[in-house]
Amino acid sequence: MIIETLNNETLIRIPSAIDFRIVQSIVEYLRVVEILMKNQGTEELAMQLSQEVDKNWWETNKQLFIK
Repeated sequence: MIIETLNNETLIRIPSAIDFRIVQSIVEYLRVVEILMKNQGTEELAMQLSQEVDKNWWETNKQLFIK
């Protein structure tokens, strides 16, 4: 894994041997952290975010439950 910072951005290179679903979960978590850092939101916005995260999680993981 390679982590570097360029122009106020952090680049992370992850080997393809790591399961993509794990990487996707980490990216979704980081999106939530980014949003929280900018948080000027209301409870309604928090509920919308929660629903979006749940939807994304289900789309990513439903194959684990439905065969």
